[in-house]
Amino acid sequence: MITVNIENLESRLCDVRSEISELEKSINELEGDLRKYREEEKVLQDIVGYYKPDSRPMEVQSLRHPGEFTEKLVDLFKRKHANNEINPRNGVAIGTLHDWVTQENLRIPAAGSKANLIGVMSRDPEGRFFRPSYGCYSLVEWKQQFQIKEYKAPVKKKLRLRTRKTR
Repeated sequence: MITVNIENLESRLCDVRSEISELEKSINELEGDLRKYREEEKVLQDIVGYYKPDSRPMEVQSLRHPGEFTEKLVDLFKRKHANNEINPRNGVAIGTLHDWVTQENLRIPAAGSKANLIGVMSRDPEGRFFRPSYGCYSLVEWKQQFQIKEYKAPVKKKLRLRTRKTR
């Protein structure tokens, strides 16, 4: 026959419950501290990134410091030119180039739009997009050689009421 002391079990149950509540309180405090530190980390990272552009991730980097992206873009041009995929007669739309960049998983600095892609190419400090030897051109040459057609919103014409002139 097994005898169970209910009073001991009840006291142990109370002890366990108090331990659980203390641990939950400390977990909540730690989560609060973690949130504060994460927010502070974001703020500090933005400040450091602003003053030291190379420390920022590629997609946030300023267009003036595209760095690694420009290198990869030049390599992409060399490959496409070698494969005869860039043909000045047929032209390459900026959308096609944007698709190539997306397929290569290159992240365009800033927002990743086609306009930013043109911006990166025009701001290349070494002027590598000015060399027609492997299909890279300056922004003006790029637009001429590959017939880049940038999207322009249609201009709405103002409707004028025509009235008859009385003599």
